[in-house]
Amino acid sequence: LLRLTTNLINFERADVYSSELYISEHELNTFMNEIFNAFQQYANIKHINFTYESNFRYMNVWFDKEKMESILKNIISNALKYTPENGNVQIFVSDNTDSWSVEVRDTGIGIPAEDLPRIFEKGFTGYNGRENKKSTGIGLYLCKNIMDKLQWNITADSEVGRGTKIYLTKM
Repeated sequence: LLRLTTNLINFERADVYSSELYISEHELNTFMNEIFNAFQQYANIKHINFTYESNFRYMNVWFDKEKMESILKNIISNALKYTPENGNVQIFVSDNTDSWSVEVRDTGIGIPAEDLPRIFEKGFTGYNGRENKKSTGIGLYLCKNIMDKLQWNITADSEVGRGTKIYLTKM
C-alpha cells in the first residue's frame, strides 16, 4: 500500500510539474539495477522468476530520473501483480543505434485483444483486471501522459493466459 501511495504521489507531482523536465545524465545499467532491486524481494515472495538484462555493459543517457522511475515502477509493479506464482517477469533494456528502449515482459494473465487499445485510457480496467486484482485504472494512463511529455512512446502487446509486453521507446 505504501508503494502504491508513493507511486501515485509521484505521478501527481510529475503531472503537476509536467512543463518542467529535470533532465540529467545517468548510467543506464546502474539506474535500471536500482529499479530492479526495489522489486526483487516482492518477486521472491511471490515465487516469480524476475530478471534484468541489457545488450550493453555501460551507457550514459539523459532523462528525467523522477519521471522515468515512476513510469518503470508502475509498469513493473503491474507485471508482478498480474503474474501468478512460478511465472516470469523480465526487464530488457537495449542500446539502439541512436537511442535506447525498455521492454517489460511477463507471463501473467494477459489482456484481452478487445481491451488492449484502451489500456492507456483514464479509469479503464479490463475484465481481467476487475476479475482478478484490484485496479484503479489510472497507472497506465498516467504513464502514457508522462511518456508523451517526455516524447517517448509506450505500447503494449498481450495475449490472454500468456502474458503482456510493455515497450518504452524514444520517439
